[in-house]
Amino acid sequence: MELPKPSGNLPELRVSTRVPTLRGVAILALHSAPLLSAHPAVAQRGGRDAVSVLARAEQSEVRPGDLISIAVALEHAQGYHTWPHHPVVPPELGGLRPIATSITISALPEGLTLEEIAWPDPVPVTVRYTGAPLSLLSYAGTVVARVRLRIAPDHPPGPTGLELRVRYQACDDLLCYRPQTVTRAVRFRVMTPRPPREHAGGHRLRTRKTRATSSDLDR
Repeated sequence: MELPKPSGNLPELRVSTRVPTLRGVAILALHSAPLLSAHPAVAQRGGRDAVSVLARAEQSEVRPGDLISIAVALEHAQGYHTWPHHPVVPPELGGLRPIATSITISALPEGLTLEEIAWPDPVPVTVRYTGAPLSLLSYAGTVVARVRLRIAPDHPPGPTGLELRVRYQACDDLLCYRPQTVTRAVRFRVMTPRPPREHAGGHRLRTRKTRATSSDLDR
C-alpha cells in the first residue's frame, strides 16, 4: 500500500530504513510497533515467503471448442493476508491506495481466448494499522482464483500452455510489505476434435425418409 497523506486522525508513520523498498512503495512501521523489534523474522524475509502461489490446469486434456479452467491458488502463511482483487478501504484508512491482487497472461497463445477470471470472496481480518483493531476485507488462508479460457474450434492437436503473472502485496496485522510478482507456467494438451455422433453399431446416425401410401393412410 502507498503512504497516505498526513491526517489528524491517523498516527504518525515512519519508513523503515532497514528494509529495501520499491520505487513509490514504502514498507511502513508504526511508532507503537517498530518493525525490527516486533517482527525480526518477517524483516529478514520482507514478506516474500508470506504467500505461496500455485497454478495448474484443472483439465489435463481438452478438445477444440472446449472451455478450460486454470486454478491459481494463493496459500498465505499464518498471520498474513493480501489485498483482494477489488479492495475496499475502510473510512478509518481514508487516502490509502492499496495494491490489488491481479493475474495477467504474459502472452496469450494463438487459438486461446480469455473468457473470464473468477475471483474468490475476501474474508475479514483484524489489523492495527491505526493502533486500534480494525476489520479489513482480505484474502487469507488458501484462496483460489480461476482463469477460464476457450479453445478455438480449429485449434490443432498437441501440447500447449501459457504463463501467468500473479501480483500481490502481503500484509500482517501491523504493516504491509513491498509487492511481489511471480510467474507460473501451465501446460495442457489439446486433443483431436470429437468424431461425429455414432450409434452403438459404430455407424453415423441417418434418417430414412419413406413415402406414405394410400394403404398407410387408410389404417
